[in-house]
Amino acid sequence: MGLFVSPSSDCLTVLGLPIGKVVSSRKEAVDVDWDGVKGGVLLDESQFTAEALEGLDSFSHVEIIFQMNQVDLRKIETSARHPRNNPEWQGGYLCPTG
Repeated sequence: MGLFVSPSSDCLTVLGLPIGKVVSSRKEAVDVDWDGVKGGVLLDESQFTAEALEGLDSFSHVEIIFQMNQVDLRKIETSARHPRNNPEWQGGYLCPTG
């Protein structure tokens, strides 16, 4: 139950069982204007009870790792590019393939 990370050459492979889902009011998967969107996390109640979150409100931050599962696989960028194709922004690191 939870997240498992397995090293694979230069990158990490994330494996595991979903423990919940990230939800928001946004209805379409669009790559812009996320800064004003509010959302939340719903934990799977069959795996967790309310006690699992006890004390969480005393922390200043929570790290949430999620998988974007509503993106059309044909639209995934597999080569290096500037974020949002803006040459003024620095590109990110891509894991080598093969």
